Amino acid sequence: MAGGKSKRFGKKKAFLKIRGRTLIDQIVEKMGRLSNEIIIVTNILKKFDYLPKKFDYLNVKLIKDIIPYKGSLGGIYSGLLFAKNNSTFVVACDMPFLNISLLKHIISYSKEYDVVIPKVDNFFEPLHATYSKRCLKPIKKLIDSDNLKIIDFFKEVSVKFVEKNEIEKFDPNFMSLFNINTLNDFKIATEWRKSQN
Repeated sequence: MAGGKSKRFGKKKAFLKIRGRTLIDQIVEKMGRLSNEIIIVTNILKKFDYLPKKFDYLNVKLIKDIIPYKGSLGGIYSGLLFAKNNSTFVVACDMPFLNISLLKHIISYSKEYDVVIPKVDNFFEPLHATYSKRCLKPIKKLIDSDNLKIIDFFKEVSVKFVEKNEIEKFDPNFMSLFNINTLNDFKIATEWRKSQN
């Protein structure tokens, strides 16, 4: 998901660099370990058009929102619509610390559930979750009613919440769910990456 306006940050977060590599490059590389189909949902296709060539060993597709100006929910809808696979793992372009083991753990539930989503205390992370094509109709219904709250369609599908204690086994610091919204977040991310090497 790389279609956000980055109002709080002020520039496109996908192209921020941590340790010399853009976030989008790092995310494509990591997600490519789990799937041979990578879909970038963005409204600025030209900025990302180097990705299919750079990652030519992956099937990288760039798509625009089918229904524009519908936020993350619209992005999820567009990605699901174009996906070949029944289940799609959705991640935001500003999450620098994706944890492959945790991603695999979440995916392991995706054959049984339409949505598999992390839940830490009362906080959900809908942009680090899997969605099946069965979500398309209820998502479209929400969009048509101009309700863009992602969790509001959950009552119409089967949902697995991956709880705090499960996540902790793979990621004790919960940094895989960390995303960059502000300059201070970017500073935290840069310092964290340095501390890990």
